[in-house]
Amino acid sequence: THSLTHTHPHILWCTHRMPLSFSFLTFSLKGLIHLVSAQVKMNISNIATCCEGQGTRLLGRLPEFVYSVMPSNGSVFLNLYTASNFTWQRQQHISPARHHGQQGGIWRIGVSTLWPLDGEVQVELAGPTAAEAGVAAGAANFTVALRMPSWVVGTEINVTISDASDPTGAGTESVRGLPGTYLYLTRAWPSRTLISFTLSAAWRVTPYVGRTELPVPGLSRLRYALRRGPVLLALTGPWDPSLQCMQLHLPPGTTPMAPDQWLVGIPNHPLHFAVKGNPDFIFKPYFQVQEEFFEVYPVITQ
Repeated sequence: THSLTHTHPHILWCTHRMPLSFSFLTFSLKGLIHLVSAQVKMNISNIATCCEGQGTRLLGRLPEFVYSVMPSNGSVFLNLYTASNFTWQRQQHISPARHHGQQGGIWRIGVSTLWPLDGEVQVELAGPTAAEAGVAAGAANFTVALRMPSWVVGTEINVTISDASDPTGAGTESVRGLPGTYLYLTRAWPSRTLISFTLSAAWRVTPYVGRTELPVPGLSRLRYALRRGPVLLALTGPWDPSLQCMQLHLPPGTTPMAPDQWLVGIPNHPLHFAVKGNPDFIFKPYFQVQEEFFEVYPVITQ
């Protein structure tokens, strides 16, 4: 994010839809022209670095890391939360005594969520049908490992597990995951299971420690980046050419380290926030910035 601090807002990125609801970013020729003209007009020397190109490459590969499978026992890991589906082949155990308890065949896992715009997550795990398995469909014993992100609010994540084939809900179970770890669920999974939880993102504020200095001595020490969970927010609004940045003046009694004191959510616009006392500015997700002027490390003063 440091290298993107002074990126001109007219960098035009082309957003493409990935199979797993991810987007990757690619420079356009028009955006490159804007970069050069911005460097001349705004007298900014660190306009772009290799981070933009390598970051683009990484974003394009993110779908590869959503799921992973342990080949030795067919256990599955869910690492990233995005609307997606994954199918994998579990090996059939040959022991007659454990045949039905260690069902192989094709298993499917899917995630339904609008994250990061909404924190509700539902995971559906489905085993092979009788036709696919060639035997009576039964439970299979293996591990489903769910990543519990470190950026959630609180010290626990409540996870609900239910047998989707039981309309009474008698077998519903609640467990707790610890942020910053994986929740390992090892059991005999029925033919269809639903796992539900909510990821409530906490505010994270990062003071600027980069090498770039603003024209006013000491002003760089008053710059802060805001994240809601892992999502970087960009401040959009009027650019101050004399300071080469954007500047917010917070209401009395508030502090930059506590965004809840001075940000107000905008109805019907998830992750968009108005700034108290600064009507010309709005924070929005960095990935939603288009052609407006923006700043990810604005100067925030009290």
